[in-house]
Amino acid sequence: MYLTAAFVATLASGCEAEERAQLSIRIISPRAGDSDLRGFSDPEHPPEYIQIMVCRSSDTATPIVNMDEAWDNLKEDSGKKYLLIDIPPNEEDGDPYILQLASKVSVDGGFDVDECGTIGNILAARGAKVRLDVATHEEDCFWLCSQDEHCAGGAYCLSFECYPQPQHTCTVDEDCTTGAICDGGICDPPCIEDTDCPTGAHCDQGTCNAQCGMGLPECLGHFNCCAGICSQSCPAP
Repeated sequence: MYLTAAFVATLASGCEAEERAQLSIRIISPRAGDSDLRGFSDPEHPPEYIQIMVCRSSDTATPIVNMDEAWDNLKEDSGKKYLLIDIPPNEEDGDPYILQLASKVSVDGGFDVDECGTIGNILAARGAKVRLDVATHEEDCFWLCSQDEHCAGGAYCLSFECYPQPQHTCTVDEDCTTGAICDGGICDPPCIEDTDCPTGAHCDQGTCNAQCGMGLPECLGHFNCCAGICSQSCPAP
């Protein structure tokens, strides 16, 4: 069941007042009620920190926003936490933003991510107010991407994050999907059928892939084609 979180992030451009663009984010969480993770959908056990990263689709390695903010320090309006961040409007340059936000908690002197959500293909005109619904997944975030070429080590772009190819452990060939073999304790190739891949991706000649559009396979599950990538979240047209 998807839950709406009591958190809104409003990202405003740093231009003159009449040129400001705003992105309002509603988080849609898949967390189960008995989950012990601390995410956006549980007001009794919220994250300690939130992390927000924004980059351009053309350069996912260089964020234009990368910040952490303590949950308790966030401003509140009508029972909802919110955060203001400066970004420039980008509709005119045609280079969409990718936005990622994460729920962080302290563990053994460091931080773990309990919930993460990413949305791409964001275009904000001067003076526009853009509402974004961001579906999240549990646990850690992945590297941002707008195409497979942004991912390393055979990973592929799904929901604007670089997902590693699946590694199905095995002892004998019979532990793998028919057509794969057990090689060093791992089924090879990574996939034979779509069900060997994460939800939203399909199996393409032995590897998982999430490219879509222009004659390519349709996105699976509740994923939609967004700028050529199967994604849980995509801005409304």
